Amino acid sequence: MHREDIIKNLKVLFIKFSRASSCKIEEIPHAVSSRKYFRIFGPGKTLIGTYSPDKRETAAFLSFSSVFRSLDIMVPEVYEVSDEGVFYLQEDLGDTRLHELVVRRNKPELDGKILNTYKSAIDQLVRLQIESDKEVNYALCVPRSTFDRQSVMWDLYHFKYYFLKLSGISFDEQILEDAFLNLADSITAIKPKGFMFRDFQSRNIIIKDDKTYLIDFQGGRKGPLLYDIASLVFEAKASLTDADRDQLVRYYLDRLAVQGIDVTEKNLNGFYLMALIRILQALGAYGLRGKIEKRAVFIQSIPAGLSNLEKVVNQVSSVIDPYLYSLLLDLSKLKSNYQYMPEAFSGLTVTIYSFSYRKPVPDDITGNGGGFVYDCRFLKNPGKFDAYRDLTGLQKPVSDFLEKQKEVIDYIDLIKSQLKAVVKSYQKRNYHTLMVAFGCTGGRHRSVYTAHKIADWLSAFEGLKVIEIHREL
Repeated sequence: MHREDIIKNLKVLFIKFSRASSCKIEEIPHAVSSRKYFRIFGPGKTLIGTYSPDKRETAAFLSFSSVFRSLDIMVPEVYEVSDEGVFYLQEDLGDTRLHELVVRRNKPELDGKILNTYKSAIDQLVRLQIESDKEVNYALCVPRSTFDRQSVMWDLYHFKYYFLKLSGISFDEQILEDAFLNLADSITAIKPKGFMFRDFQSRNIIIKDDKTYLIDFQGGRKGPLLYDIASLVFEAKASLTDADRDQLVRYYLDRLAVQGIDVTEKNLNGFYLMALIRILQALGAYGLRGKIEKRAVFIQSIPAGLSNLEKVVNQVSSVIDPYLYSLLLDLSKLKSNYQYMPEAFSGLTVTIYSFSYRKPVPDDITGNGGGFVYDCRFLKNPGKFDAYRDLTGLQKPVSDFLEKQKEVIDYIDLIKSQLKAVVKSYQKRNYHTLMVAFGCTGGRHRSVYTAHKIADWLSAFEGLKVIEIHREL
């Protein structure tokens, strides 16, 4: 449905609910889902208008919300639903999410206020998981009523096709399939079970008037309770310290004990298995949304996600298939291949890469979707000569070798001519980012030399910041 039609329908629904004659509507940016959110400004009050095209998902959300509200669990109130069930109005809780407080903190450890917000959210989570278990209609859950073997395999396949295969690491399909099946069986056997939030993360925790609310629980289903706390404390962008993570897990287990559910130390193997499947699911999302769709926020999460993977896979080394353990450990070590966003700069930042065509072209971490890519493979390759094989394009013998070739000099002059015009235009239009990448076979000689020469040349430009990254070095 077109944006204009969505706004029109939400206006009709708001006027029906409030009996106001008019309203102002502004779209709220969303991250991934097909749902669209709008803030509606009416007389003396704002509401959130939602367009949710998946009627089954909407039905699940509305039913869950009704149950949680009846139990005084802190979730937004739903005021009005359209007859066709794809539009609804709900309470406006504001824009203060725990996520922003966490990622903007100025030291690794959580301060007392943020830590207490986490604990308040965990209080609500435990009540939601336990008290609603007998009240929720699991038949409404989408896509399945339980987090069963099929659900786990879907997450594992998502990880395999959207992240593992894009990583360049080779693997045996059949051995990996067998390992996945064993892992799925282990995960679905984990207890205790109850209502599993499924996407319990700091983005779905809102603070309003010093109260903590939970949102976006439409993906909930029956499943292992430990999945949700693992999702929270191993959230990539939050980058919690080990001490803070342990403290929050202990707090969660204490809250479960108050509800009459004891999780022993032995059961904590289940916690790390839950963390593993959540991290793999998240990496699949980062691959799809970041590496394929080129959304910057997901690309930026990959290094922290791989760091979490390294921590967790070492915790479960004795309880997962040895082949899977080795594969995931190798994968986690690729985190240095991914770069975080550079710090903000008011002028134009040019990020220059060298890379090997044996791996994917570097991602544009700014979210612009890409930039210039120059192929250096047609140039004579120093790497084929013993004298240069163990050197790189940053060293004088290699640069001397390349600069003796007229086609190298001509190629660099051509690139300079193109980029000079582009940089001038970008600066005139007040653009802030430009990506330029140079590729060759191994990513160590021709591409490195050319990238460095262009970076050095651009560094003399006024109002320009140059970031030089030699990925394969």
